[in-house]
Amino acid sequence: MKVTFYPTGIQKEVIRGGTLLQAAQSQALLVDSSCAGQGTCGKCKVKILSGDAGMADQVEIEKLTLSELNNGWRLACRITLYNDLTVLLPEQRGIDERKKTLHWLPEGFQPDFYEFDLAEEKYGFAFDIGTTTVVGMLWNLTKGSLVDAASRANPQNAYGADVISRILFCNQNASNLPLMQKTILDCISDISEELLKKYDIENNLVVKATFVGNTTMSHILLAMDPSSLAVAPFRPAFHGPAHKKAMELGLEFLPQADILILANIAGHVGSDITGVLLSTGLLQRSGTNVAVDIGTNGEILLAHEGKVLTCSTAAGPAFEGASIQHGMRAA
Repeated sequence: MKVTFYPTGIQKEVIRGGTLLQAAQSQALLVDSSCAGQGTCGKCKVKILSGDAGMADQVEIEKLTLSELNNGWRLACRITLYNDLTVLLPEQRGIDERKKTLHWLPEGFQPDFYEFDLAEEKYGFAFDIGTTTVVGMLWNLTKGSLVDAASRANPQNAYGADVISRILFCNQNASNLPLMQKTILDCISDISEELLKKYDIENNLVVKATFVGNTTMSHILLAMDPSSLAVAPFRPAFHGPAHKKAMELGLEFLPQADILILANIAGHVGSDITGVLLSTGLLQRSGTNVAVDIGTNGEILLAHEGKVLTCSTAAGPAFEGASIQHGMRAA
C-alpha cells in the first residue's frame, strides 16, 4: 500500500492503519500540524486527488467548510490509511527566506587567521536552529568573510508547532527522539549541500560548524532527553557548551567538521540568546539596555552595568494562528 504526495511526487510505502500525517512526517514533508496531530488546530489540510480516504469524521466536519469537504480537502491527522492514496500538500516554501539576511557581527570583529593554512581556504558553517526556521551561513574561515546563507522551515514543525509539543512527542515513544534528531540533521545536511554545491566547494574543506538554538532544539540536536524542560523547574539535561565531531553527531555530510554547540542559559533561554549577548556586546554597553527576541520562544534581556537578567515566554501563539479558523501563521 502506498501514498503519493504532490507537488513533490514522492511515493511512500505505508503500513496499514497509520495516519496520513504520520506518512507525510516520515518523509519530512511539511504539513502544518500545530497541535501535533491531536485534531484540535484544523491546520493539516490536504487534498485527496485519488483513492478512498474514508468518510470525514466529526472533527473534520467541524474544522472544514462544506465547500472544502466537497472539493476533497481533509485533515491529514484524521485519515487512517487502508488504501492507496494520491494527495496534494499545500505549498509552504518561501516562509523562511526573510531570516537568511539577518546577521550581525560584533563591532570590531576580527577573524582568527592563525588556525589555518592560508594556502588552502577552509570553510565553516554557523547554524541557528529556531523552532520555526533553520538558518545556515557558510563562512570562509581563511578570509573571515560570509559566503552566503540559506534557510528552511524547521521540518520538526510536522511534530508540533512549539517546543512543548515536540517534547511531548519525544516522550510518546522511544524511537521519536532519534527520529526528531535525524529530521533536523537531514535539514542541516540539506542546507549545507545547497550552499557548497552553489559555490563548488568540497565538503571536506568544512572544518567547523557552530550551532545555536533554544534549549529544546539543542537537546534534540544532541538526542538528549528534553522531558525535564516541560515541567518545573525546567532544568536542562546538560550545561555548558557541547563539542562533537560531525560523524559522532551523525552529521555525515560534513565528515571533517568539528562541532560546537554554544551554551544554553536556562531551561527556556537557549544558546541563541548566548549568541545575542556576543553579537550585540550587551554586557559591555554602558547604561541600561534591553534586547528582545520575538520568536516562537521569546526572550527578553535586561542589561545594566555588566549584569544581565533574562526571562522567556511562549511568544509563538501570538503569531501562529493555531486556534484561529480563518487565519495562518504570520509569515
